[in-house]
Amino acid sequence: MADAAPPNGRDERVLVLAPLPPDRDALAGAVEALGQQACVVEGAALADHLAAGAGVLLVTEEALAESVVADIVEGAAVAPGWSVLPVLILAREASSLPPAVRRMLKLGYPAGLYLTVLGRPCDPVLLENALVSALQIRRRQYRIRDQIGALENSRDHIELLAREVQHRSKNSLARVLAILRQTQRTTDDPERFMESIQSRVAAMARGQDLLDRERQASASLAELVEGEFVSVAGAVSERLSCEGERLLLKPAAGMALHLAFHELVTNAVKYGALSNRSGRVLVRWSLRGSAALEILWEETGGPRVAPPARKGFGSVLVDQAIRHELSGTAETTYAPDGLRCRMSVPLELVREEGLAEQRRGGAAGAPLAT
Repeated sequence: MADAAPPNGRDERVLVLAPLPPDRDALAGAVEALGQQACVVEGAALADHLAAGAGVLLVTEEALAESVVADIVEGAAVAPGWSVLPVLILAREASSLPPAVRRMLKLGYPAGLYLTVLGRPCDPVLLENALVSALQIRRRQYRIRDQIGALENSRDHIELLAREVQHRSKNSLARVLAILRQTQRTTDDPERFMESIQSRVAAMARGQDLLDRERQASASLAELVEGEFVSVAGAVSERLSCEGERLLLKPAAGMALHLAFHELVTNAVKYGALSNRSGRVLVRWSLRGSAALEILWEETGGPRVAPPARKGFGSVLVDQAIRHELSGTAETTYAPDGLRCRMSVPLELVREEGLAEQRRGGAAGAPLAT
């Protein structure tokens, strides 16, 4: 005979329903001798106990009044599809069982009940074997229940991922179309047009790769800045300084900020601090209380800066990414000694674990000074 497993909360308990004290004590003792939890119940409370969960119901024929049988049958009827409750009935004569019990025996397995009738007096070894067998049956059902739960969780996760992929695909297509339209308006040279398109779409792809590498579909702010510097500026990437605690960004913020940084790095390489050998870029970020994440892009040491005659598409992209996609603000200043871009995005776009780390270090504070 296989040993019974140790008690496991309500799933493992054996409900003992016996109106006569000697029977009740003897049955409870037999259950506990197996290392199982015996829960002695009254007939009036049986329905509540069955609803709360049980491994086996052990009941004597004296307890099986019409109302008790109705509770057992009704409880089995509303139980999940995986559940077939083992019920051990102790009776002197199977042929003389009350009509309600005989009707319940006919229902049996299709009605969610696994019924076994044991003769009285019952040999202790026979009772022990019956209890162990019933508990093993119930534990197999619990394993099926857990597998069903795992499959349902997997299905929900797959559906969530599918919706996320669909959402990202639509957003990516919308961005590509916007880039095509705006680049066409600002570039007459076909070669420059193709170069701009390829550069910006490649930046989108790099941002997506960075997000996908993160287990939680998030990326750190420093990784976004540094990754775009290496991709666009190449060997001059050592001329970048980043100041700020590690912050993880949610996907929407990660992609939009990645595009903004791509435009800022590209502009710095073509016209700004990275267009000579001495210029540098400083990127700082800080939390402004509980309201926003502030980011400051600051160029120094490059050619003298003058405001452009017209707003280029790079500036339009930065503005769209921050204002329209993230509901933030972006302000570009063309100071003579170097371009500055101050961005502010809602704090809800930063992942909570990043905020907790910052707050523990006391990093949240006043707005960044220029």
